[in-house]
Amino acid sequence: MSKCVGITWQLEHPWAISQRLYEHWKVALSSYFGASIIEPVLSILYPNPSFTVNLVANLVLALAWIPGFLYIFSEFARLSTASDAFSKRVVRMMVIGFIAFFGFGVAIPHSYRIAFDAFNVNLPYDRSLHYLLIVGDSGGKIIMGLAAVFAREVRSSEVPEPAGAQSIRAWLREGLEPIGFSLIMIGFIIGFGVTAFVAFVLIIGGAIIWPIGYMIRKFSGSDSG
Repeated sequence: MSKCVGITWQLEHPWAISQRLYEHWKVALSSYFGASIIEPVLSILYPNPSFTVNLVANLVLALAWIPGFLYIFSEFARLSTASDAFSKRVVRMMVIGFIAFFGFGVAIPHSYRIAFDAFNVNLPYDRSLHYLLIVGDSGGKIIMGLAAVFAREVRSSEVPEPAGAQSIRAWLREGLEPIGFSLIMIGFIIGFGVTAFVAFVLIIGGAIIWPIGYMIRKFSGSDSG
């Protein structure tokens, strides 16, 4: 009976992006770790591949990496409202890993593309920076994956389910920060070629909205306390 109840709960899992992904988390994370290790090795051994080889390799690695990343995201959403110390440490690991991954793997490399494509500025790029970006990017991915493994130690019954409908005030208090952060992410991701200037505008807009959302959340928390 308990097994059936567990299965029923998983089918209604409020955090899981995909039931099949949640059930086969070991496969998803193994593929995620494999792609996270193979990518830096290829970047070091073949620093200047042809366009076709680079495109095919990136597509294959992305297909292997994305399921694990989606699982990590669902575990982050599951534990983000937890109050126990272990869950908070796991969430902190995920945040640190994501910051390293996004900063070294996305933001810094795409900053060079945006500077050149939007403003025709060549920023200095030392060879040691190339290896630093590889280490930071890979380290962040591995930290996120390890945090997802540790998250399995937290039973779902120990985590409160997400609340239902929210008011507009609550949405402003909790929604502006992720919107600003998302704009910054999108800006760095699309920041090359003809979209470079649009990406620059998105980054600036996100950089403005994010602290506004932070201040609204802080002041609202003070008022409610």
